[in-house]
Amino acid sequence: MRNGYKIFDADMHIMENVKFVEYMDPEYRGRGPKLLSNSLEIVDDYGGYVLEGKVLTGISHIYPQDRLKEGAETIRRSFRSGEPRYAQARADDFGPRSQLQAMETEGIDLAVCYPSSTMLGFPSPTTNGLDPKVSAAVCRGYNDWLADFCKGEPDRLKGVAAIPVHDVEEAVIEARRAAGLGLVAAFIRPNVVNGRNLHDSYYDPLYSELEDLDMPLAVHEGTAGGPPGADARFFGSWVMMHMAAHPLEQMLASESIIVGGVLERHPGLRVAFLEAGCSWLVYWLWRLDEELEAWGWHEVPWLKAKPSEYYLKQCFSSMEGDEPGARYYIEMHGDDNLLWASDYPHPDASYPDASSQFLALDSISSETKKKVLWDNPITYYGFQPALSLP
Repeated sequence: MRNGYKIFDADMHIMENVKFVEYMDPEYRGRGPKLLSNSLEIVDDYGGYVLEGKVLTGISHIYPQDRLKEGAETIRRSFRSGEPRYAQARADDFGPRSQLQAMETEGIDLAVCYPSSTMLGFPSPTTNGLDPKVSAAVCRGYNDWLADFCKGEPDRLKGVAAIPVHDVEEAVIEARRAAGLGLVAAFIRPNVVNGRNLHDSYYDPLYSELEDLDMPLAVHEGTAGGPPGADARFFGSWVMMHMAAHPLEQMLASESIIVGGVLERHPGLRVAFLEAGCSWLVYWLWRLDEELEAWGWHEVPWLKAKPSEYYLKQCFSSMEGDEPGARYYIEMHGDDNLLWASDYPHPDASYPDASSQFLALDSISSETKKKVLWDNPITYYGFQPALSLP
């Protein structure tokens, strides 16, 4: 707790790197993600990862070959100010113990854990054409490893399952299996993979399965998506890629899921758009409503309500702790659909002051803070925490 508020972190991260590969099926373990090595002696943190010859994340995803060394130093300079805060966690190799210590520092009672470097680069356009069996094996290995990561403190640490989107039958099987492991949501990226938008009927069996499982869908960008992601036009600039990727890809994903009819076809599906803040929704929901009213109904006759109404009924977004535009979102759409996230342990996170920054916002009422920090994530994730708290 912090200042009398119970805190449910809706989007905390772990540093999985390639630790989970040993959990993969022996048949596919040798084809799992590997650290990308090169002659430039780029340190592990920035070198990136490769899967079946496809680069998932790293310097070569951001800078052209003739600028790799320069790019590595640019990233080091950018990340340098954030890294000392995580010295203790690095000494623990970002294990469960340091995760819990970070939660104590921030006053976090319960956290849902999302991936970082390797798996955030996984279900993206980079992996177009990936062998579906390898895709499924990677997700099984990661999900098994994550379940083990959380099992020491199952009431405080919850995991989110990676879903193999390259084969919808495998996706359905893995979602069901992950629920049996105790993982509380299904994670995908907002990008087009194998030429399919998120509203493609190909994915309907997965969405139906999530409804049946009462398992929410979590849409989370990871910057290193590769073409045709929104970050592709800024290849060669880390900061410009990062500025664009998260909000723009979430705008496109929400349009796909809402206007493409996913929520109409699956009224029991809950969806969260994470790590892009909430301010973009002030403009975006208005635009979706306006466009539809102007000339859209004949093209999407399956919609029975305004896009904003679908969003408010079935969707959530996480806000940044110090996001000034959140007040305008709340004025327009209320406070029932907002979550809070620490983004620990990423270099741009506000740790160890993320929760304090949020609680210091005088533009948001105490009642709203209570809902954002506790009530809303319980509604989204769909379980009652087994914690003894005041």
